[in-house]
Amino acid sequence: VIESSPHICEKGEYLYRGPSCPKCGKPFEGGGNEGWLCSECMTRKRFFAKVFPAFLYRGELRKMLIEFKYMRKTAGIKNLCEVLAMKISAHPTLPDVLIPVPLSKERLRRRGFNQSAIIAKTVSKFLNIPVDYDLLVRKKDTPPLFGLSKGERFKALRDAFYLTSKPDYRRVCLIDDIMTTGATVEACARILLKNGVDEVYVGVIGRD
Repeated sequence: VIESSPHICEKGEYLYRGPSCPKCGKPFEGGGNEGWLCSECMTRKRFFAKVFPAFLYRGELRKMLIEFKYMRKTAGIKNLCEVLAMKISAHPTLPDVLIPVPLSKERLRRRGFNQSAIIAKTVSKFLNIPVDYDLLVRKKDTPPLFGLSKGERFKALRDAFYLTSKPDYRRVCLIDDIMTTGATVEACARILLKNGVDEVYVGVIGRD
């Protein structure tokens, strides 16, 4: 377990420490019962075992992640990744590997980098857990998910991913920058479980 605290603003106003769903990490508005599943996790199957959110996707944290994603501004990102690494390291069972949520070839070419791969690489250094950049591939450039309903997101991501080989891991942790509905990581987790992975965790910097 990583025990030393990373250098984070003393306010810590967006640190993820309030009541939340123990499976998907969804924050309970206005408080809630710690340890209880949210209504969505109670009523439908989730393909991931647990989400590790580092921060609430709010305010300055939201601004930082948007600038990182679209302008490649990396100031402070290492500190955010250290918080995420601390969250993952606190779990009694660590993953065998980190897998960044991939971009399609078209989007990667336009953007020039995959922000999730950078986060995974940084978290890997803190945890000493390898990163597999090649196993999970996004085979089509899905439309931007921002503004889509939950159902539209799941539909857009149907058959969006494939694996380049049979996974040789029991436990995998998907890494992404932001989680909102969870449609993207669920699509990734589903194909990993279908191909023999026992458990899929999810690590994200920001949870909406």
